[in-house]
Amino acid sequence: PLPPQPLAPLPIAPRGAGEVPAPAGPSAGFLEPLKTPLPMEAGVKELTHPMYLLDLGRVQLQYRAFERAQPLLEKALEGAKDPSLQVSILQELGTLYEGQQEWEKSIAVLEKLVALDHHGMRKANALFKVADLYARAGKLEKTEQILTNLARGGQERDRERPKGVEPGRVEVSSSTARLALTRLLRLWQSQEGRLDQVIAQAE
Repeated sequence: PLPPQPLAPLPIAPRGAGEVPAPAGPSAGFLEPLKTPLPMEAGVKELTHPMYLLDLGRVQLQYRAFERAQPLLEKALEGAKDPSLQVSILQELGTLYEGQQEWEKSIAVLEKLVALDHHGMRKANALFKVADLYARAGKLEKTEQILTNLARGGQERDRERPKGVEPGRVEVSSSTARLALTRLLRLWQSQEGRLDQVIAQAE
């Protein structure tokens, strides 16, 4: 029998070239590029799909790569049509802008989230965050207004909501309302004379 012949090495394309040329011989057709693209299977994400962009943005946020996450999340929000997906993107954008210390931008997207979200606890958490951001921005009157609405929302949870209730009111649990009241008291105590003023108004 003839001794085995060594296999010819595959040709290597130079750097910057296109496809690797297929070797000659019976196996040449195996490495040729497909004439028609494979059909995309169900569930495979497109690179421009808002959910895919959201996932990429979240990964960048985990590494605090804010400059990379921002265009991904903003593009995702532009393409998102489903309100629940919009809420998820807005939540991540709020985190992004907060990390960049862009208080006003973070407040704006979280307020959009509050308007879209119908989940009571998640909406309350977003309002707590907005109240904190207003405090960081030096707008304590806005912080007080939000915390007051949260505290009152808990008081009205178990009875019929009156007509003409002011905007920004949200139904919350009694424990959430107590938390809002605790933060409200701390806010009043941090301002000289404010707590005495509130007590005087209540009498």
